[in-house]
Amino acid sequence: GISFRTKQNDMPLPLWAIENNWAQGLWAWLAETNVSALFVPNHNDLPQHWKEAVADGENVPTGSLWHWGCFFGHPTLVGDLLAAQPDLLNAQDVQGRTALHWACAAGRVDVVDMLLEKNIGVHVEDGQGYLAAEMLPEQYDELFDRLERRRQSLATTIADPILASVA
Repeated sequence: GISFRTKQNDMPLPLWAIENNWAQGLWAWLAETNVSALFVPNHNDLPQHWKEAVADGENVPTGSLWHWGCFFGHPTLVGDLLAAQPDLLNAQDVQGRTALHWACAAGRVDVVDMLLEKNIGVHVEDGQGYLAAEMLPEQYDELFDRLERRRQSLATTIADPILASVA
Protein backbone atom coordinates (compact mmCIF):
# COMPACT_ATOMS: atom_id res chain seq x y z
CA GLY A 1 0.00 0.00 0.00
CA ILE A 2 2.93 2.45 -0.14
CA SER A 3 2.69 4.90 -3.00
CA PHE A 4 5.66 5.55 -5.22
CA ARG A 5 3.73 8.20 -7.12
CA THR A 6 6.34 10.79 -6.20
CA LYS A 7 9.06 10.33 -8.77
CA GLN A 8 12.31 12.01 -9.66
CA ASN A 9 13.78 11.36 -13.11
CA ASP A 10 11.25 8.54 -13.62
CA MET A 11 12.42 6.75 -10.47
CA PRO A 12 10.47 6.42 -7.21
CA LEU A 13 11.70 9.16 -4.87
CA PRO A 14 13.18 6.93 -2.14
CA LEU A 15 15.16 4.94 -4.70
CA TRP A 16 16.32 8.10 -6.43
CA ALA A 17 17.38 9.48 -3.03
CA ILE A 18 19.49 6.37 -2.39
CA GLU A 19 21.10 6.52 -5.80
CA ASN A 20 21.89 10.21 -5.37
CA ASN A 21 23.05 10.06 -1.73
CA TRP A 22 20.22 12.32 -0.60
CA ALA A 23 19.61 11.18 2.97
CA GLN A 24 17.36 14.14 3.83
CA GLY A 25 15.06 13.35 0.91
CA LEU A 26 14.88 9.70 1.87
CA TRP A 27 14.13 10.54 5.51
CA ALA A 28 11.50 13.07 4.47
CA TRP A 29 9.79 10.40 2.36
CA LEU A 30 10.02 7.85 5.17
CA ALA A 31 8.53 10.33 7.66
CA GLU A 32 5.79 11.44 5.28
CA THR A 33 4.73 7.86 4.55
CA ASN A 34 5.38 6.65 8.11
CA VAL A 35 7.59 3.85 6.77
CA SER A 36 10.78 2.32 8.17
CA ALA A 37 14.05 2.21 6.24
CA LEU A 38 13.45 -1.55 6.33
CA PHE A 39 10.67 -1.07 3.77
CA VAL A 40 11.18 -3.43 0.82
CA PRO A 41 10.35 -1.83 -2.52
CA ASN A 42 8.40 -3.78 -5.11
CA HIS A 43 10.74 -5.57 -7.50
CA ASN A 44 9.06 -3.84 -10.46
CA ASP A 45 9.88 -0.41 -9.00
CA LEU A 46 13.63 -1.10 -8.96
CA PRO A 47 15.53 0.56 -11.79
CA GLN A 48 16.86 -1.88 -14.36
CA HIS A 49 20.48 -0.90 -13.69
CA TRP A 50 20.01 -1.83 -10.01
CA LYS A 51 18.74 -5.25 -11.02
CA GLU A 52 21.66 -5.70 -13.38
CA ALA A 53 24.12 -4.66 -10.67
CA VAL A 54 23.08 -7.53 -8.39
CA ALA A 55 21.65 -10.17 -10.73
CA ASP A 56 24.89 -12.14 -11.25
CA GLY A 57 22.89 -14.98 -12.82
CA GLU A 58 20.67 -15.19 -9.74
CA ASN A 59 17.39 -13.62 -8.83
CA VAL A 60 17.56 -10.04 -7.65
CA PRO A 61 17.74 -10.14 -3.83
CA THR A 62 14.88 -8.71 -1.85
CA GLY A 63 16.45 -5.79 -0.07
CA SER A 64 15.04 -2.99 1.99
CA LEU A 65 15.80 0.66 1.37
CA TRP A 66 18.49 0.28 4.06
CA HIS A 67 20.14 -2.67 2.33
CA TRP A 68 20.04 -1.01 -1.09
CA GLY A 69 21.65 2.09 0.43
CA CYS A 70 24.51 -0.06 1.70
CA PHE A 71 24.86 -1.79 -1.66
CA PHE A 72 25.22 1.46 -3.56
CA GLY A 73 27.90 2.57 -1.15
CA HIS A 74 27.02 6.03 0.01
CA PRO A 75 28.69 6.35 3.44
CA THR A 76 26.91 9.65 4.13
CA LEU A 77 23.51 8.11 3.49
CA VAL A 78 24.35 4.98 5.50
CA GLY A 79 25.68 7.06 8.40
CA ASP A 80 22.61 9.31 8.41
CA LEU A 81 20.27 6.31 8.34
CA LEU A 82 22.12 4.70 11.24
CA ALA A 83 22.17 7.91 13.25
CA ALA A 84 18.40 8.21 12.94
CA GLN A 85 17.62 4.50 13.35
CA PRO A 86 20.49 2.60 15.08
CA ASP A 87 18.55 -0.68 15.10
CA LEU A 88 19.13 -0.93 11.34
CA LEU A 89 22.75 -1.97 11.91
CA ASN A 90 22.26 -5.74 12.12
CA ALA A 91 18.85 -5.93 10.45
CA GLN A 92 18.60 -8.87 8.06
CA ASP A 93 16.76 -9.06 4.76
CA VAL A 94 14.55 -12.03 3.83
CA GLN A 95 17.66 -13.99 2.76
CA GLY A 96 19.24 -13.37 6.16
CA ARG A 97 21.76 -10.87 4.79
CA THR A 98 22.86 -7.85 6.78
CA ALA A 99 24.02 -4.49 5.48
CA LEU A 100 27.55 -5.91 5.67
CA HIS A 101 26.61 -8.69 3.23
CA TRP A 102 25.18 -6.11 0.83
CA ALA A 103 28.17 -3.74 1.09
CA CYS A 104 30.62 -6.62 0.65
CA ALA A 105 28.74 -7.98 -2.38
CA ALA A 106 29.17 -4.58 -4.03
CA GLY A 107 32.79 -4.16 -2.90
CA ARG A 108 31.94 -0.92 -1.06
CA VAL A 109 35.02 -0.69 1.15
CA ASP A 110 34.07 2.71 2.60
CA VAL A 111 30.65 1.43 3.68
CA VAL A 112 32.17 -1.79 5.05
CA ASP A 113 34.64 0.30 7.08
CA MET A 114 31.82 2.45 8.46
CA LEU A 115 29.75 -0.60 9.40
CA LEU A 116 32.77 -2.15 11.12
CA GLU A 117 33.30 1.06 13.10
CA LYS A 118 29.69 0.73 14.27
CA ASN A 119 30.43 -2.89 15.34
CA ILE A 120 28.20 -4.67 12.86
CA GLY A 121 28.15 -8.43 13.34
CA VAL A 122 30.84 -10.02 11.16
CA HIS A 123 29.85 -13.53 12.23
CA VAL A 124 26.31 -13.50 10.78
CA GLU A 125 25.63 -16.09 8.11
CA ASP A 126 22.90 -15.54 5.56
CA GLY A 127 20.20 -18.13 4.83
CA GLN A 128 22.61 -20.07 2.59
CA GLY A 129 25.38 -20.09 5.20
CA TYR A 130 27.53 -17.32 3.70
CA LEU A 131 29.41 -14.80 5.80
CA ALA A 132 29.56 -11.26 4.44
CA ALA A 133 33.29 -11.66 3.72
CA GLU A 134 32.50 -14.59 1.45
CA MET A 135 30.38 -12.31 -0.75
CA LEU A 136 33.30 -10.04 -1.65
CA PRO A 137 34.43 -10.05 -5.28
CA GLU A 138 37.79 -11.80 -5.77
CA GLN A 139 39.89 -8.63 -6.06
CA TYR A 140 39.13 -7.70 -2.43
CA ASP A 141 41.53 -10.15 -0.78
CA GLU A 142 42.87 -7.59 1.69
CA LEU A 143 39.38 -6.68 2.90
CA PHE A 144 38.48 -10.37 3.10
CA ASP A 145 41.53 -11.01 5.31
CA ARG A 146 40.68 -8.02 7.50
CA LEU A 147 37.09 -9.22 7.99
CA GLU A 148 38.29 -12.74 8.78
CA ARG A 149 40.80 -11.46 11.35
CA ARG A 150 38.04 -9.41 12.96
CA ARG A 151 35.69 -12.41 13.03
CA GLN A 152 38.36 -14.68 14.50
CA SER A 153 39.29 -12.05 17.06
CA LEU A 154 35.67 -11.78 18.17
CA ALA A 155 35.34 -15.57 18.27
CA THR A 156 38.38 -15.75 20.58
CA THR A 157 36.96 -13.03 22.81
CA ILE A 158 33.62 -14.81 23.08
CA ALA A 159 35.15 -18.27 23.53
CA ASP A 160 37.63 -17.25 26.20
CA PRO A 161 36.85 -13.82 27.69
CA ILE A 162 39.34 -14.27 30.54
CA LEU A 163 42.20 -15.11 28.18
CA ALA A 164 41.21 -12.32 25.82
CA SER A 165 41.14 -9.75 28.65
CA VAL A 166 44.68 -10.76 29.67
CA ALA A 167 46.06 -10.54 26.11
